[in-house]
Amino acid sequence: MEHHVADSFGHWSEICSRSFVPLLACPRTLTTCADDDFTAHITTRHLGPVRLAHVSSGASRIVRSGRLIAAEPREDVLLSLQIAGAGTVTQGGRQAHLIPSQAALYETDRPYELRFDRPMSEYVVQAPRSLVRIAPAAARRSTAIPVAGRSTTVLRHIVQELLTAEESLDAVQGEMYGHIVLELLADGIRTLDDGEVEGALSGESLVASAQAIMERDSADPQLTIESVARRLGISRRSLEKLFADHGATTPAAHLRRARLRRAERLLVRSDATIAAIGYAAGFSDERTFYRAFRRCHDMPPNEWRTRQGRHHAG
Repeated sequence: MEHHVADSFGHWSEICSRSFVPLLACPRTLTTCADDDFTAHITTRHLGPVRLAHVSSGASRIVRSGRLIAAEPREDVLLSLQIAGAGTVTQGGRQAHLIPSQAALYETDRPYELRFDRPMSEYVVQAPRSLVRIAPAAARRSTAIPVAGRSTTVLRHIVQELLTAEESLDAVQGEMYGHIVLELLADGIRTLDDGEVEGALSGESLVASAQAIMERDSADPQLTIESVARRLGISRRSLEKLFADHGATTPAAHLRRARLRRAERLLVRSDATIAAIGYAAGFSDERTFYRAFRRCHDMPPNEWRTRQGRHHAG
């Protein structure tokens, strides 16, 4: 993750331009003194081509002008999820006035403006439009419209978790979370394009959300497939069918693999006993952990740890 702080609009323009696309940060009104008491900070995390950001700043305007677009064309979509304060997203002749729990979409290949009349905080999701499984015309029809649906609520929780966790993600986790974010982003756009205010998550988004819950909470031995399904408001059988319908492994296999990945990291990074690592990774007892690990790696965890130590030493 990256963290940046700015104490002037010029510096904030540079940081925003590096973090997203070329942008101009300026006072919210012409009469506002340029840098009086202005501060802003941003935390970003990359999930492959998907970027997440937590932005907090004083009152300001963020502008993506036609000139900036011509200088560096980009075809990304962004979703602002308001956390605190209020904001306005303007694009294509529409304005979305956002309060906490609301979100709005905008595109980088057309001029837009973000306006904040007082201190604010928001999450931002940015992704190449080509990776969001939605028709470009549907995305264009959905910009600068406030939305507050299940998909954006789930997305906000996932983004918050990813931006507050200090733990680094391996390549597999990064790719999986990137897929989850893209599915939820597409679901939010479909909700906007269909003119709905609150709608059920699609099957793909339910699978993605279940996978996110398992990855995030796999260390909890009380986490079961039943409890994951319950959080999503569906039955275990329905969740298993959704996984099968969308070409995923079974929910039980996904949860077991998430726990094994956690155990692998602990085996390499700590000197804890095998039993302690099994419990810390979410397994209910040492024997269950031992058997699951051996089935996955064709060797017990203590031998795998020794080999990893030799590999790194070499």
